Formats: sequence, structure tokens, C-alpha cells
Amino acid sequence: KSSQQQQQAGGGRPPASASSAGGRGGSGRGPPIVHGVPLSAAVPLLEDAEKAFEHFRSQWPRQASIEENKASLREKYDLAKQLYEQVTSSRSTIGYLKKTIEQIRRENAMYRHGLLENDAEDREPEQQDEEEKQHMQAIDREKAAYAKACSELRDAKTAIEHIQKLMESARSKLQVEFDEWYGKCLHAEARHKVRLEQQQQQPQQQQQQQQ
Repeated sequence: KSSQQQQQAGGGRPPASASSAGGRGGSGRGPPIVHGVPLSAAVPLLEDAEKAFEHFRSQWPRQASIEENKASLREKYDLAKQLYEQVTSSRSTIGYLKKTIEQIRRENAMYRHGLLENDAEDREPEQQDEEEKQHMQAIDREKAAYAKACSELRDAKTAIEHIQKLMESARSKLQVEFDEWYGKCLHAEARHKVRLEQQQQQPQQQQQQQQ
């Protein structure tokens, strides 16, 4: 017969390949794969859902992205902590500089009204004016650093929230896909037991028929 006639005799369909069969049983083929993880018939896994979950998670293709997000989240937390400390430090420094300027201004006012003597140990009003100017400049620099740290801290918090949402979504997907995978493992094992029971019953039925 020609190849065309052979196909017609066989219903017009070519032999199914391993991929078209979905990776299901057969000599030389592995177990079916569900969500990137082969089904397992291992008794310890079938009898312990927690062990089965750890097994599934260790082979789940998306687990690598979860670990990457965990590492990124830790980095963002560390960055946010550093920025928060910088914001707190700048706020404290600005408060200290403001109090120092107020003290300089009070001393200047007391000099002008003759309430303080200008002896050798005292600073001249002109020196205090220069010191006040330097403190004002320091406040401006610290305010700029404070604003920059606040902006970066807001960005870090936004990034943290985004990563947390990604991880929550991935965890939900992991649970859903594990439940489906585990259910199919149990279903496949149940079908296997039924086939074994049927095979064991066949010889008994044949003997009864012969009698």
C-alpha cells in the first residue's frame, strides 16, 4: 500500500508524537508535566501535602522570579532604612542650627543694648553675624539633603509596594497551580490503583467463567 492508503486505513491520522500526546506515559517518556513540574507517584509526597508543596515549589519555573523579588525587596528595605535615618538626621541637624541662630541673634541684640560686655572672651557682633550667615548656609544645604532623601524614600516605598504586590500575585499563582498539580498526582495514582485492581481481578473472573 502507498503511504496515502496507509493513512486512510489508519483513519487518516499520522502517529501521535510525544509532544502531541502531552508528554504522557509510554516507553521512553517521562511523566506528564503540569505547570512545568512532572507529576509524581512518590508515596511520601502523595501522603504529605506539605512535602508535596515543597517538592513542587523547588521545581516550579516561576520560583526563581520569586527569589529575585525577595532579594530585591531586601535591598529596597535596606535602602529605605538608610534614607529614613538620613531624613531623621537632617531634621535634627536643621533643628539644632535653627536654635543656634536664635541664640546668636539674642546675643547680638544684648550687645546692641549694652546688656553684654564686649571683653576679650566675647565674640564681636560682626563675628556673630558671620557665624549666623554660615549657619544659614548650612541650613540650606541640610534642607536640600533632606528634600532629596525624602524624595528617594518615597520612591523606595513605591518600589517596595510594587514588589510586594508582585510577590503576593506569584504566591497566589503558586498555590493555585500546586493545588491543580497535586490533585492530578492523586488522580493519576487513584487511576493506577484501579487498573491494578482490575488486572488482579481478571484472572479470577476468567477462572470463574471456565468453571
